[in-house]
Amino acid sequence: MMMSTSHLTVQRGSALVRLPLASIIYLESQHHYLVIHTPSGAFRLREKISAYAARLAGEGFTRIHRYYVVNDAWVSRRSAAAVELTTGDQLPVGRRYRL
Repeated sequence: MMMSTSHLTVQRGSALVRLPLASIIYLESQHHYLVIHTPSGAFRLREKISAYAARLAGEGFTRIHRYYVVNDAWVSRRSAAAVELTTGDQLPVGRRYRL
C-alpha cells in the first residue's frame, strides 16, 4: 500500500490501482482482510485496518468502530450509536469511538 496526500495505491491482482481518497466511502475489517468500499466497487486486501486508520486520520477519515473507518465527506448523519452515509448504509459506532 502506498499513499500520497490525494490517493491510495492498492494492488488488485497483478495491477496497481490508484484510488482517490475522496472516492473511498469507508474501510471495513473482515477477519484478516481489509475491504475498501468505493462507488465503483470494493477492494479486498490482506491488511490490518489499524495501519490504514492511522495513515488516513489526518485526511478526513474517522475511526468509528473497531471494524470501520469512514470518510467524513460521505457521512450524512451521526448519532451516538450509528453513522449514516450518503449511500444509505448505516454503520455502528463502537463505545470506544463515540463522538
